[in-house]
Amino acid sequence: MPPIERVVTFGPRERGVGILSSPAQPTDVGLLILNAGLLHRVGHCRLGVRLGRAAAQAGFPALRFDFPGIGDSEGRSDGRVDIRASAEDLATVSRKLQDMTGVTRVVAYGLCRGADVALTAVPDMPDLSAISMVDPWCFPTPTFWLARYGPSLASPDVWLRAPSTLRKLLSRSVGASPDAEPVREMMDKPAVARLLTTAVSRGCILNAFFTGGYRDAYSYEGQFREAFSDVVFGDCLRERYVPEADHLVTQPAHQQTLLTDTIGLLRDVAGRTRPA
Repeated sequence: MPPIERVVTFGPRERGVGILSSPAQPTDVGLLILNAGLLHRVGHCRLGVRLGRAAAQAGFPALRFDFPGIGDSEGRSDGRVDIRASAEDLATVSRKLQDMTGVTRVVAYGLCRGADVALTAVPDMPDLSAISMVDPWCFPTPTFWLARYGPSLASPDVWLRAPSTLRKLLSRSVGASPDAEPVREMMDKPAVARLLTTAVSRGCILNAFFTGGYRDAYSYEGQFREAFSDVVFGDCLRERYVPEADHLVTQPAHQQTLLTDTIGLLRDVAGRTRPA
């Protein structure tokens, strides 16, 4: 039976807008689908729509929504658009999802800034049981530099272009990607590590999906765990690298891999015993 979909409003004066996909027999786990940068809730190549409907088809209520000032949602009255304001908005939307569907555990899906917002919200969202992150904040390791630039060092042309390449690298923020949104707020590595530690200490599962479009920040599977080696992830981190995928995950085959991972994450959360 196909999921039932309806418009949902949230926030002060109910000026936020989203679409709730409801399954015929829901579980107690729900999915929140965040905006990718400035794009509305439909997502790149309708990825948000596909994910919401696939989750509902699998038995999980899913709410794809627009943050204030994006898509159909009006801006905040205080005019804030920073990442911590978005984290507050996410907590508001989570409460709305729980009130409407009865879910008690929430999984957040976010690409790029969406992943950053979900991670930033961790301290204020004890109901957040897992995050499906696409190209989240990451930092270079020695292996990153070797894997990213090592193969090209044998070319004489590389050395001739070295001064201009170095200038470009120094002027580029770590975590930026060639086809990402023009503005992405960065957080320093210790602050990100603290958020990750808080998440895993609660048993929050982190599914990190990295693409080849993020190559200026990530270059090999396992880099995320290695970059945050001080964080005791245990079995709470799942890391996948799809070098053929672009940052926006526009190809159907790569979208399907991401959908399969996220639905699997929802099922894993549903199968877990809640902590006392």
